[in-house]
Amino acid sequence: MLQTKKSFTSKKEQEKRIQHINAMEGAVPRITQITEDSIYSEFFPGHDLTYYCDVEILKSFFIWSLENLWKEVDYRILPEESFFNYCKRRYIDRTIEVLAEIYGDQTIGKINNIEIPNVGIISEILEKRDWKFGEPVIIHGDLHLANIIFNKNLNTFKVIDVDENYFGEADYGDKYYDIAKLYFSIVMPFNLVRNHEFTIEQNKSTTVVNVNYNKTLVNSYHDILKISNLSFIDVILIASSLMVQRSQLHNSPVKEFMLHYGLLNLADCLK
Repeated sequence: MLQTKKSFTSKKEQEKRIQHINAMEGAVPRITQITEDSIYSEFFPGHDLTYYCDVEILKSFFIWSLENLWKEVDYRILPEESFFNYCKRRYIDRTIEVLAEIYGDQTIGKINNIEIPNVGIISEILEKRDWKFGEPVIIHGDLHLANIIFNKNLNTFKVIDVDENYFGEADYGDKYYDIAKLYFSIVMPFNLVRNHEFTIEQNKSTTVVNVNYNKTLVNSYHDILKISNLSFIDVILIASSLMVQRSQLHNSPVKEFMLHYGLLNLADCLK
């Protein structure tokens, strides 16, 4: 039997991964063996969605996820705060902190001919919006196209390389986080960014950024969320906040591109 192997340097991380995989039973390949520092899982044949993904496959995956992945839970992170507030701190408050560290009270300027207000105004607008995020479910934690495997013969999916660390618990998180992470990987394809297949042109007051992505998939994603009674603007907020926050982990020119591309997407939340 073909297997995949994941090794760990920390016993605690291995135990968290096992707990997460067990909570996601049916959505991930089954664990076949556990050793002192490794987990072996069944090999699931197929192609990841960076290899091929069209509108119908995306719709099928979303339906599959609602049925097999995003199972509702009773999430209690800290007794003194709601799950919504916990998510807000990670999405909005942390993003404002990052922007304040970069820009202070200075004007950000124009990105692709769209005027971006200063950090204080961005914070005020985001604080006043009626956000829908904060739906506690079992999540993947790093749900992007490369971590979704589609078996055409079986007409089904499995997800791989789960991440149990973002929300601090082994197997719970915000449904909107997974949905936004997938959207992130569609509008900012990781392979193109890794290979520097994007453009960024900057002068004193204006920045122009561009990367090629599948606009048909984005339009379809919007329709899928609408049918599922999920907020597309919340997805844009989380995806853009991830771009802004994670831009600081990279070197130039990826750092500048992710920051400005994140701000460009964030502009849709400021209207």
